[in-house]
Amino acid sequence: AAEPAEAAEPAEEAAERLARSLRGLVGCAVITGHQRRQYDAARQIWNMDASGFPDVIVQPTSAEEVASAINFARRHKLAVCVRTKGAHSSDAMVTGCLCIDLSLMRSVRVDAAAATAEIGGGCLIGDVDDACKPHGLALPMGHVHHTGVAGMALNATSGVGFLARTRGLTVTFLREVTLVTADGKIRNVSEATDPDLFWAVQGAGANFGVVT
Repeated sequence: AAEPAEAAEPAEEAAERLARSLRGLVGCAVITGHQRRQYDAARQIWNMDASGFPDVIVQPTSAEEVASAINFARRHKLAVCVRTKGAHSSDAMVTGCLCIDLSLMRSVRVDAAAATAEIGGGCLIGDVDDACKPHGLALPMGHVHHTGVAGMALNATSGVGFLARTRGLTVTFLREVTLVTADGKIRNVSEATDPDLFWAVQGAGANFGVVT
């Protein structure tokens, strides 16, 4: 008679074991379904019909932590999804994935003299407006304040809003991105350093890496 098959490890227990090993590598929040309240809050996107159930949700605070999560996923052969705000995306919270959730990366640093802003990958339109307004500056963006800037600018819409007709799309003003690619490398990408990749990320969403 055949030997009985070994019982599969329950999905939640496997996810928690995965999270324990991941927590030792990154200094950020790592959430599984065992932490029900935190997990349900982290899964929230505008269209909950498009929200799946990732095995693990990682909330990094730096490009280095994003790179650690990607390298972990590579070693363990895990699929990865990326969430900025996930307003209309069906790819922000995907069942069975390691989700890299950028919602804690919401800093905005404005250089008024240069009329530039450094914007975290999890920033919302409202965050950028609030930071720019005291300096008499504005970045043309969409008109819904709780939309994620990175997802808006780097997906197909490229940032259509009230100022688009006279000032152009949000992505028109993009000068440089910090990108963590699928090999876990952190790259500063601009027209000067890597024109092909800089062109590619403008409209490709998360297909080329995670923009922090």
